[in-house]
Amino acid sequence: MVDLPAGLRARLPATYFKWIEAGTLRVRDTVTGKRWRVLSPAMLMETVEVRPAPPEPAFRSLIAYAQMLLSVGVAPTRKAHASPTAPRTGDILSPEVAAASVVLAEENGDLLFVLDGDHSVWVFWPAGGDIQRVAGALAELVPAPSPSRRTRS
Repeated sequence: MVDLPAGLRARLPATYFKWIEAGTLRVRDTVTGKRWRVLSPAMLMETVEVRPAPPEPAFRSLIAYAQMLLSVGVAPTRKAHASPTAPRTGDILSPEVAAASVVLAEENGDLLFVLDGDHSVWVFWPAGGDIQRVAGALAELVPAPSPSRRTRS
């Protein structure tokens, strides 16, 4: 098992470690119905490139996406939130939210992440740059069976 930096370990919810110990490879959220591929500790540390932003480890990939959105002229949502890291569903990803997030799963390029502090669970939709809240905590997501492989008879 990959040894995660102490700062990252402290930011990860206990449910993530339970999933890893149990060998949970996929989870489903009940809002979108998507089955998310849980990133292993090694995958969290893999480098991700989102041009023109500099490479980031996968768990910090939202930072690269926020920089890319700004570079192409997509402005983050600046509503009168309680704080810059208290987003709402439909907001465009902001650098503040990206910095306060940890990506834990992905599916077809969409990213599932948790916010520091309350550990609420969100989805980042790269195609539109927006985010959506899908759960109050990781424990609300349910383990999902991995896709089965068809066999010839």
